[in-house]
Amino acid sequence: MLSLICVHLNRTEIGSGRKGGLHYYPIIPVDTQKARATEFQRCELKKMNHRNNKPLIVSTIFSLTISCFIPVNAFADVVWPAIYVADSHSHFWYVVIIGLLLEAGIFRWRLIPSMTKSLWVSFVANAVSATIGIWVLVFGMLGWHIVVDNFVRGTFAELNKIATILIMMLGSTFIEMLVAKAIWKYPIRQTLSVFIIGNILSYSVVVADLYFYGGWNRSY
Repeated sequence: MLSLICVHLNRTEIGSGRKGGLHYYPIIPVDTQKARATEFQRCELKKMNHRNNKPLIVSTIFSLTISCFIPVNAFADVVWPAIYVADSHSHFWYVVIIGLLLEAGIFRWRLIPSMTKSLWVSFVANAVSATIGIWVLVFGMLGWHIVVDNFVRGTFAELNKIATILIMMLGSTFIEMLVAKAIWKYPIRQTLSVFIIGNILSYSVVVADLYFYGGWNRSY
């Protein structure tokens, strides 16, 4: 049932042409039971989302841990530049963590209000890139060599080395953007600059290791 309140107005009522008088405005009653039910549903949905995230959290941490122990020398019989890039990348895993924190800070500044969520987005994207993504890129580079090696002097020609580093860096960036879009629906154009900054940092260390600390001369 609708309740009525009367308010004495000392100004002209809009559209009435009268001054003053008593005017009645209906108040829509609040269904407290329905409001409580809605609030309960919101709480249950939040709990459900938290429970659904647990398998993702566990699998991500497990994958990141396993990736630290993947033996690069398992490919000792056949090697190509991407193997060296992946090996150097795994040696400097702590640089990835620094890049992760940098990305999270930029996310917090530009896109995501919560620092916790910013860290989570950056962590998951980098975990996928450093585990599944890095090996997709390593074996994907074989397609490059099938074509380009016909026009250069050997698999380890300087063009192949430089192209491998650039393609794998851009590939890692693209994989991380896809993860952020697939899970959190963030548009690629909004995450591109953030992820590319983190990858430039980590691959700069890879370049330094390969060219200045004898990384290309390692034997597997």
